[in-house]
Amino acid sequence: GFIHRIANKYCKNKNWLYLGRGIYYPIALEAALKMKEVAYVHAEGMPGGFLKHGTLAMIDDDISSIVFVPPKEKKDLYQSTIHSIEEIRARSGFVLGIHFTEQGKNQDLFSEELILPNVPPLIAPLIQLVIGQLFAYFTATSLKRNVDKPRSLAKSVTVG
Repeated sequence: GFIHRIANKYCKNKNWLYLGRGIYYPIALEAALKMKEVAYVHAEGMPGGFLKHGTLAMIDDDISSIVFVPPKEKKDLYQSTIHSIEEIRARSGFVLGIHFTEQGKNQDLFSEELILPNVPPLIAPLIQLVIGQLFAYFTATSLKRNVDKPRSLAKSVTVG
């Protein structure tokens, strides 16, 4: 499918910055964690508002960004997320936007897009979380990683 094609195309990218605002911040954290766990690719999740605290200075050809864009009806969250994307793109940064069809295709804003069908705003974050996890999974399989037995990953933690 389309997620597999995008993951395969960018599986050699070595550094990923996952951005989300509000409820999308923990989604960015989880998706970045999955990228590290199964694909062994450097990934960091961070709030979109933290870009101006040093992160923008690091935007270059070696860093790719994934941004979880909320539905348009989440007006403030949507607008501030778009502003973060514009900041990255103004520095010629690569942005993979994960967003909904209501926002239309926007090649000026995004370097690459994963466009999802519109869903109710309440479940939008869950859908994007699954897409983030699938992106990590397909990146890992494109890199020939064993996703069933990730290295150095504890299945449980024992408190003694």
